Amino acid sequence: MEDLPINVVREWKAWCGQPDYFFDARFYGKTGLVGNFKNYNFPIHLYWTSDDPVSDRRSVSTFWNQVENQFIAYLHKIEPADYRQKKIAHFGFFKKLVRDQLWPEALQKLNSFLHWASRSLTHLP
Repeated sequence: MEDLPINVVREWKAWCGQPDYFFDARFYGKTGLVGNFKNYNFPIHLYWTSDDPVSDRRSVSTFWNQVENQFIAYLHKIEPADYRQKKIAHFGFFKKLVRDQLWPEALQKLNSFLHWASRSLTHLP
């Protein structure tokens, strides 16, 4: 994976051993960052790959179950074979190998969110 400091690796390993990851009471607000996970008021469209050993079905759903949002979070599962790939895994989405297959779809989704945001901001009091 990445070249990370050993204390970061240890911390992440400890989180990953808990059913609620860094939301576990042992970590949240102590070693795990505290964010506005109860205040997401915008559309979310998340891509995850079926062959990702880090952000797998369990970790993705566990994380997003902790987030409160007035919108439904859409979790888009990517199957490598659907994009003519043997492997995408954790970092494959960002490689040129899938640029023509995955990036246009993600860019279109991002543009729709930006359009939504620009419309929403014009209606503020």
